[in-house]
This record gives sequence, structure tokens and C-alpha cells, in this order.
Amino acid sequence: MGESSSEALEFMPAHIKVIKTVRPKYTSRLCEQEGIDCVVKSALVPASPIPKSFAAASLLSQIITCKC
Repeated sequence: MGESSSEALEFMPAHIKVIKTVRPKYTSRLCEQEGIDCVVKSALVPASPIPKSFAAASLLSQIITCKC
């Protein structure tokens, strides 16, 4: 006899995920072996749109878009 079908749109809310950035620290092995005080070097922190904030640019743009 055939079939009939229908379609519906379903809204899936945005997913939020944590992006972990690992910054290695470096020191001289020669200084460690000889017991000399040496400077520890570390990679720079990635730039953030708002200083001291956990929000990435994509989250901020979503918030601004939803407000308007």
C-alpha cells in the first residue's frame, strides 16, 4: 500500500568542551647534574580575549550572539 513519512527539526543545545593547553618547562641538564641554581623556562600562555578568563573566543561570540 506504500508508506507516509514526516520530518521534524530537533534543536540540540551547544556542547561545551574543555581545551587543555600543556606548557612544557625547560631547564639545563648540566645545571641539574652539577647542582647549580638555574633558570626554569616555560612556554608562554596563549592569548585570551579577556585577561584572566576561562572563556575562549568561541564561547564569547556565542554569548554575544544569543544576547542580541
